[in-house]
Amino acid sequence: MPLVSVVIPVYNCAEFLHECLDSILNQSLKDIEVFCVDDGSTDMSVDILSEYQQADERVRLLYQKNSGQGVARNNALQYVTGKYVIFVDADDWLEPEALELLYNKIEQDNSEIVFFNVYETGSDNKKHIFKPAQTYYEKFGEKVFSPVDAKDIIYNTTPRPFRIYRLDSMKKYGYKYASHKHLEDHSPFFCFLANVDRVSVLNKCVYNYRLRDNSSTRTVERCINAFYEDFLLCEKELSKTKNGKLFFEQFVLRKIRNFFWHYKHIKTSHKVKFYKVMQKTFRYIHKNIGDDVVCKSEFFKQYIDVLKMPYFIFEYQDKIKKTCIAIKQSISL
Repeated sequence: MPLVSVVIPVYNCAEFLHECLDSILNQSLKDIEVFCVDDGSTDMSVDILSEYQQADERVRLLYQKNSGQGVARNNALQYVTGKYVIFVDADDWLEPEALELLYNKIEQDNSEIVFFNVYETGSDNKKHIFKPAQTYYEKFGEKVFSPVDAKDIIYNTTPRPFRIYRLDSMKKYGYKYASHKHLEDHSPFFCFLANVDRVSVLNKCVYNYRLRDNSSTRTVERCINAFYEDFLLCEKELSKTKNGKLFFEQFVLRKIRNFFWHYKHIKTSHKVKFYKVMQKTFRYIHKNIGDDVVCKSEFFKQYIDVLKMPYFIFEYQDKIKKTCIAIKQSISL
């Protein structure tokens, strides 16, 4: 049994695959297995993967028709045998001692999941530190903690796969990614943390995350409807977990924050469609969950506006107010 299983979904990433795979296969921790899942690539990705598979027996290659990262990760999870599992995107890469540091940390703490920090690299090739584990570290340091003890901050981090998992716990709690191609990691993120008992943090940057304009996290406009579907799925799955009721408020607030973040950053040409999905979701929350939870959100006023206003008024309300004031002033003159 290998110590760590690395799962890499691959879709048209030939440009970055060498750097990704080299960073993993040259880790200081050698006792690993690497599952690469080709997601119907149409570039040279499959050829590159085949070369690595032939050169290193630790590399396993799976194929699927284009179905998204979530399905690819689920397929790999059927075969992994490592004690621990980490997911790496095909355009990212690891620091040389990443797996050794993470393995030692999760073993030492007997944790079920360990969060870590990352370097973000943009088109300028400059590294910027991103700390998805910071909220936990500020409260608990590197001590083991229970999500119940962190119920007010448990979802104050990103669902991106910047963590290492204990495989036994993943199997025990039925860890599974959603089948839609965007937000596929939200449901397992919310549900796993609502089930586990032991969490810890490695306060180091061990993962390099590449920011790309065409990456899955930046192509929301292709999967706008998934936002509503994902909310319903997460609500349903979270209700089945051990601490789902305890964390439900945090879940709703996290989702509303996520909606407004994407609304702010989505292309103008897609805002109307996204607004309709956001409005549909908020109306579901208003009818089925109520506003008592949402009133604690920093976006409560905007949430109420979305419930009441058509897109045009919501988007341009400041300009409309200023225009009305200007008209009234001109009339009074």
